[in-house]
Amino acid sequence: MKNPVSLKQIVIDFIYIKEQLAELFKNEKQYHVIIDFLIAKDYLNDDLDPPFPKVKDIEEATGLKTHTLRKLLLEMHEQIFGFANVKSLDFKKVLYHFNIHYYGSSFTFTI
Repeated sequence: MKNPVSLKQIVIDFIYIKEQLAELFKNEKQYHVIIDFLIAKDYLNDDLDPPFPKVKDIEEATGLKTHTLRKLLLEMHEQIFGFANVKSLDFKKVLYHFNIHYYGSSFTFTI
């Protein structure tokens, strides 16, 4: 059984892979307005700490109607994360964060 993914989670997922998103969908113009919106602001900047956009924010900024935005986001998500995996992500640099808790003590490191 397939678990549905919320549009909010899809938007958050796409923010983390926005550079690859632009590359993966560069030849599919129907998605450009969404990708341009996600790329326009640095939502992952710790210094600015901007909130993630709501679906309503994307609708207003892009001019897309709710049903159209939903359809496009779900199509994009399915192509990347779906069973058929039509488009593949490529990670050249990976960070691993370790949080170790042992008898009341904790240790955190990143490699």
